Amino acid sequence: MEDTPTPIAEIDHGPSKFEVFLEENQKKLIILAVAVFLGVLAYVFFSGYGEMQEQQASAKMQTGEYQATIQEYPGTKSAAAATIFLADEKAQSSNQEGIDQLQGFGTQFTDYPGTPSATVRLGLRLLDEGKTDEAEAQLSSVLDSEEAAYIAPLAKLALGDIALKNGNKEKAKTLYTEVSKLDQDGSTEAIDTFSGFISQAKARLNLMNAKAPREVQPKPAVTPAAPEADKAEPAEQPATPEANEQPQEEKAADTEQADTPADADKNATPEENSTPEENQEKNSQVKP
Repeated sequence: MEDTPTPIAEIDHGPSKFEVFLEENQKKLIILAVAVFLGVLAYVFFSGYGEMQEQQASAKMQTGEYQATIQEYPGTKSAAAATIFLADEKAQSSNQEGIDQLQGFGTQFTDYPGTPSATVRLGLRLLDEGKTDEAEAQLSSVLDSEEAAYIAPLAKLALGDIALKNGNKEKAKTLYTEVSKLDQDGSTEAIDTFSGFISQAKARLNLMNAKAPREVQPKPAVTPAAPEADKAEPAEQPATPEANEQPQEEKAADTEQADTPADADKNATPEENSTPEENQEKNSQVKP
């Protein structure tokens, strides 16, 4: 009788581990799939809705309805921009109202690209109101932020002014110098972006390095000599009769008084010059 081979082992064709896992966790997997689907659907919906909200908010803001934009579309980028514009608008009539509008902006719009700019604006307005400590805190908060690189030079200039006002010349000089060297690498982008700030920083440094004018004692005043008076020729005096000259009438009277007997005889008539005898003879000759 021939020997027949006997099987070493029989292969079990039962369900695999994966099948068992699916069977055991089927409900959980279905729930998970539904959750993922709903999540994707929600993301798409809210992304589209948020984009739609942004568009509507932007359209309203462009009409100048800043307050309505803030109230109807809170949290949007357009609402953040509207807050800044509204603060500028209010500051034209009252600087304090502009400050109040920007208070809390940084915490409300943390991801908005214009938040550093709004923070610096708030700091500058506080500085204008004489609130130096609050202004310094706001301005300093943007120095270490990479997102604030475009506005940090303005904050440094303002902080330098505060330091200089407080008598800290070294700190002021350091801040001004940092701004003045922004174009040191020769980058065209840096020059174009920061040229205005660089010019202001250099002007401040030149003013700090300028030497005070030396006080010079004034020379003693010299009294100028009085100009010689022009020798004016005496005005021609009207001719006056000399002392020895007399008026014509008085002179005539004096002449009459000064006539000598001889002159009187010359002026006398022939009858006056004749003797009595001659006059008698003449009279007898005249009578017939």
